Amino acid sequence: MSLAPNLSDFEGRLRNVEAECTRFAEHEQRLRNLEQREKELTAQLSSIAETIFTKDGHLQNKRQALAEGTEVAFFAEVGASVEHLGQNQPIVFDKVITNIDSTNSVGGYSPTSGIFTAPVDGLYLFSSTIMGLQDHSLHAVLYKDNTAVATLFVHGSSGHDWDSSSATVVLSLLKGETMSVKHTDAGDHAVAGMFLGGQSLFSGFLIAQHYRPETPVG
Repeated sequence: MSLAPNLSDFEGRLRNVEAECTRFAEHEQRLRNLEQREKELTAQLSSIAETIFTKDGHLQNKRQALAEGTEVAFFAEVGASVEHLGQNQPIVFDKVITNIDSTNSVGGYSPTSGIFTAPVDGLYLFSSTIMGLQDHSLHAVLYKDNTAVATLFVHGSSGHDWDSSSATVVLSLLKGETMSVKHTDAGDHAVAGMFLGGQSLFSGFLIAQHYRPETPVG
């Protein structure tokens, strides 16, 4: 009796088993790929959810998302009237009502110097109101570093015994650049302090933070 037919049949079955094993290995690899892709998509969805939902699971709007970003704002007043201002002397708004810098940097407003230092690059709004003492006229100027950007003229004579002037500016500042209000006249002038509330004011806040493009490595 010949064993050739049986051996041939066995070899055929073996090849079929090997083919099935190959297909199984391919399916197993596809499954591992799908599991990895599922993990990646789950991580992406989790990241997206963190940006559009609050911690308690409520959908947050654009305003809420912005509110959780960098906060920089200040508001200060001249407490007691300041007399005998020198030429190009910064006016110090010593009574601070608001002074927020969520970056916790060395920037922000200084009630000692009267100077605001930008803690981050960004678009800022600044506003100042100056009231002169009775019969005092003066020029006050908003400065970005050493560049004049807006002038306030207080005309405290000719029937304007207690005059005031205001200015508001919107400027892009780089981190470390400063804003101040300086008295620019050569004469002896004075700025009015508080009467119930502040009369000579300086304030500003960050509208939007700017991000510099990252420098490629290598």
